Amino acid sequence: MKKKYYEGEFVKSLETNSNFLLQRFENEWKEIQKLERRRGRSEKFKAGGRVIGKTLLGLLAMGGVFTIMMVAPKVFVLFDAGKQRRMFMGEDDFHKNRQNFKKRRLIEFKRKDDSTFEIFVTEKGKKRALGDMYQGLDVKKPVKWDGLWRIVIFDIPERKKVERDGFRWKLNQMGFYRLQDSVFVMPYSCEEEIDFLVSVFNIGAYVRFFKTLSLNSDLDLKKYFNL
Repeated sequence: MKKKYYEGEFVKSLETNSNFLLQRFENEWKEIQKLERRRGRSEKFKAGGRVIGKTLLGLLAMGGVFTIMMVAPKVFVLFDAGKQRRMFMGEDDFHKNRQNFKKRRLIEFKRKDDSTFEIFVTEKGKKRALGDMYQGLDVKKPVKWDGLWRIVIFDIPERKKVERDGFRWKLNQMGFYRLQDSVFVMPYSCEEEIDFLVSVFNIGAYVRFFKTLSLNSDLDLKKYFNL
């Protein structure tokens, strides 16, 4: 599942349910921008090349007409004037990602002049972007726990073993506590994420989600989540 999360039939389901991933990505991007402005570093996005590459694909996957141009020595900006989205990157990161993405046919560049390009995501690139968003999907930890336990219970038949294994793997990867083989616990709000996963794997008939204030013998859970 981990190696194939953006390939084959599974990505078709991600595309069908892409609105959730794209909206989550956009919200996270806005938070990054707010943080950068508060720190006085809005003129350049501080991240490694791999993070910049994933962010670049994600922004393009959200749609819009993007232009990339040099705005200062060794600094490029990717922007969509219509939706006021922008991302800064260094010259080295720009050229590295440009060559990498062109070679893998994830992005297409159209040169307008020596320092300006129009940039488009390919179908393959969008699939990869959605896969990266899915891979990075997690449950956000609040400042203060509300005291509620979120419990996921499922009984998925053997004929849907691939979906069952994929669902279980993602719960583990997102940090859920595995109470039993098909019972997972999380102390933080995660209903939207579970609804999304249930839809992606088409397992709504086999999954139950509920919240409770009381869960006996929860000391190991509190220790696991550092509560």
